[in-house]
Amino acid sequence: MAFAPGGAYYQPAIDKVNVPPLSHFENPEEYYSTFFHEIVHSTGHKKRLNRKGIEEIAAFGDETYSKEELIAEMGAAMLCGHAELNKNLG
Repeated sequence: MAFAPGGAYYQPAIDKVNVPPLSHFENPEEYYSTFFHEIVHSTGHKKRLNRKGIEEIAAFGDETYSKEELIAEMGAAMLCGHAELNKNLG
């Protein structure tokens, strides 16, 4: 999968989700899986669930970072299942 500059990310300082255009993904399922992952990160913003690991700087691989990534992956998997997009994801 090839991303545009900046790739996919959630920026809590301005409460913004960025995902490259659908055309940058191999298939729509990968696009939506990535989109859902970033949207789940946004639920942790201080205006919403105020989840630890969103506003604080967490080093890649540390416990806080790992928990937040697990939350985002589980949430994305649930949303993909609900949208019936899980059939083509490896």
